[in-house]
Amino acid sequence: MYFDDTCIVNIYAPSGTAKRSEREDFFNSGILGLLPLSPTKLILAGDFKCVLNNNDCTGQRTCSRALERLINDVRLKGAWDTETNPHVYTHYKPKGAARIDRIYLSEDLLCNKQGAETIAAVFTDHLAVLIRIKLATLIILRGRVRWFMNTSFLKDAPFRRKLREAWNEWTQHIKRYADIRHWWVHYVKQKIKLLFTREGAGRNSDRRRMEDFYYTVIYDVVREPGQHADKMLKLKSLTAKIVRLNHTYRQRVMLNTAEQDRVEGGPPFITPPYKKSEEATEPNDQQDT
Repeated sequence: MYFDDTCIVNIYAPSGTAKRSEREDFFNSGILGLLPLSPTKLILAGDFKCVLNNNDCTGQRTCSRALERLINDVRLKGAWDTETNPHVYTHYKPKGAARIDRIYLSEDLLCNKQGAETIAAVFTDHLAVLIRIKLATLIILRGRVRWFMNTSFLKDAPFRRKLREAWNEWTQHIKRYADIRHWWVHYVKQKIKLLFTREGAGRNSDRRRMEDFYYTVIYDVVREPGQHADKMLKLKSLTAKIVRLNHTYRQRVMLNTAEQDRVEGGPPFITPPYKKSEEATEPNDQQDT
């Protein structure tokens, strides 16, 4: 893919000792179709499944002469500074660790590099490699996204009590509006959104603090001395904790925003959680707001 005048190539090389020949063929010829035909700024990144020198691994080395020739021919340089951070790896196994996930840059990009680091990622058993590059490219800022109601809050008894109390207070304002429909559209819906937003902000703050704690422990495990097998088990356990922590957060259900429910100049209209009558009633635990 291209980002302005920079070509970004992401690869996943064949894995394992049994596929060494296949991996060499990939670096000799298979990858050539992914590289730009004319000289340009190039970022080559991914899981290379091999290393080029002793600083990239401990224990048994899986080297690739084909990759070394490719890097030299295309004139790429590794983004990782092995002199200041020689013992940082991205994948841990019982018998060793290796920096098989790497990023290579063309020389004109390397001079604009601001930094490089490894970060924990819950979607893989590898550490991700993050680099920062200063590019003379305009960044497009997008507008606000549509609001989502996190209906999982309704399963929580304390929050339902909070909602009932708020509902009782909201019903005191019906007389200020021409009818119930205007009260619902122009008052209650905003209050519901505010209530759910504040609840979500509080819970997200607690979740982020716990997530930051787990990531801090992950970095401590990576940097502490010890057997790689023990590190691997600890990293998998901490990753599982982060996945569980974020599972509930991702369970969101969006409000009904069908066009027929929209009110001109206002937010989407949702059928009020009460029967059509002169007086509003208190919502119960089963009613959907």
